[in-house]
Amino acid sequence: MKTRLLSSNQTGWVLAISLLPVLGFWYVWNRYAINIPFWDDVFVVENSLIPIRESQSLGEKLRYWFGWYTQTEHRIVYNRLVFWLIYSLEGTINFRSAMVVGNLSLVGMAVFFYRLFQKLQLPSRYFLPVPFLLFGLASYANQFWGMGSLSNFTVLFFTLASLFFLVKPTWPGFALGIFFALAATLTLGSGLLVWAVGLLVLFFQRRYAPLTGWAILTALTIIIYLRGYVRPDWSPDPLKNALNPVNVLKAFAGFAGSTFDVLQPRQATFTGYELFGIEYTFSWIPLLAGGLLAGFAIYQLLIRLVWPTFLVLTGKISESVASGPFLVLAGLLMFVMITALAAALSRAGGDLSAVLNSKYKINSILLTIGCYALVLLVLEKNPREWAFRAFLLFAVSWHLAGYAQYLPNVLNTRQALLADAINFRRNGSWLFYPVGIVTELANRHTARVEKAGFYQFPALTVVDSVAARSEGLPLNVGMRNRLGYVQLSELTLPPPVDARLGSFVVLKNQDQRYFFPTTPRLAGWRVALTGRNFTKGFLTRILTQNLPAGAMTGSSYQLQRYDLATKRTVELNQNLTITP
Repeated sequence: MKTRLLSSNQTGWVLAISLLPVLGFWYVWNRYAINIPFWDDVFVVENSLIPIRESQSLGEKLRYWFGWYTQTEHRIVYNRLVFWLIYSLEGTINFRSAMVVGNLSLVGMAVFFYRLFQKLQLPSRYFLPVPFLLFGLASYANQFWGMGSLSNFTVLFFTLASLFFLVKPTWPGFALGIFFALAATLTLGSGLLVWAVGLLVLFFQRRYAPLTGWAILTALTIIIYLRGYVRPDWSPDPLKNALNPVNVLKAFAGFAGSTFDVLQPRQATFTGYELFGIEYTFSWIPLLAGGLLAGFAIYQLLIRLVWPTFLVLTGKISESVASGPFLVLAGLLMFVMITALAAALSRAGGDLSAVLNSKYKINSILLTIGCYALVLLVLEKNPREWAFRAFLLFAVSWHLAGYAQYLPNVLNTRQALLADAINFRRNGSWLFYPVGIVTELANRHTARVEKAGFYQFPALTVVDSVAARSEGLPLNVGMRNRLGYVQLSELTLPPPVDARLGSFVVLKNQDQRYFFPTTPRLAGWRVALTGRNFTKGFLTRILTQNLPAGAMTGSSYQLQRYDLATKRTVELNQNLTITP
């Protein structure tokens, strides 16, 4: 007699098991998230909230509420609203609070998928792999970034909500579909794509009256949204990239299959803000996986939607309409694949790290979940049961492997944010933004945001502690000069007991202090999977190109290591001379 993992009516057990990855995610997030702005966080406050507060006329306020985000294709009304509400409730911008709001979209998407699996008449237990994928660390770039989570997670949540209500054959459902489509549009530029997907969904439902209204609203929304937009000089030209179809196909496949790059070679050196995924070495696995996922999804949509619709319209068969739940699934798959194509056209000129970036992985995760649901619908009962078990094993393994692969990046980013906050407090300048105009803008915006009272850095006691006398013998470190940076390596110190309390390399010259985060050396995969991510020693990358221009005169710096856990400083056996 065959046993089943869970019977279809054991919903309580399904929900209880589903909470495990959610609780694990929130524990890790609460442990490592930090209230320090990153990238767009401070820009949106300086470019939106301050002008909104200082504007006198209603028209001027509305212009800042609904206007373009600085030099990009986004009208981030929702994002501004969340920041404004946080400021109104807390009296300051708390970027951890923004992350909480953004990450709640993952919970919302999980709820939608649970309801969707029910409406597709799939047993409750078949939902179990979904939370292990949604709440893994692959999307850490968004999970630990206020603007990232509010944008990249929420636009997908609003898209799912729009499709979920749009397929209901009622006018209230249609109205809610419009509402969430507008919400997606005013969250991120990619939200515009939900209007195109909505047209297809209504067409396949043969709901021609709502289709006409949706088409009119689509045209009006696009015209109003794009009014006044000018593509920045630095923005890639999609038409030019389209002339290189091989690069476009590679980027499309990479974007679609980025879920599967979890087993890439482990990054051994901190390279700056890890949210950008700089200098990763990628394998062919995500390209192959993305091609298979997209190919399977396209094939299923063709035989289940396009071909039957063609036969109906040509009178070859009687009326046949796909179910509403299936159209929600189909709409989600179409949205993700169109997004992948748009990303490929705009990113194909660069390397694959642009589309395999952590902040985009949530799209690939949704595509993977959607294809999993399609497989369940295609297979008969017994093969379907084995497919579920295999995918559950994959999802759990992928979830656990993600902690070994991506947690070091989370820690690196946290350390970099701490170091940069100290640098700004001491020297008035961020050091880890790209050198030049971006760093200058970050310095100016941060200073204005602080002066306006919208944000204050958390207490950074390390700033006052670095004057402590050095203790012990100098540490032996190796030094390698590279273009734009110097890399230090030390091979004997034990790994940190508490990874939150890492260390910094301090460049010291009279009253000058510049902080750079250290990266504990990564253990191999075999050791990492036992829960021990690090081995002895540390690595540090000193970005000499980003040091203030006044230091670029052949200045010699004494190097120290400051331990955040022990509050002690030790000299390094190397000095660093910066030459112009």
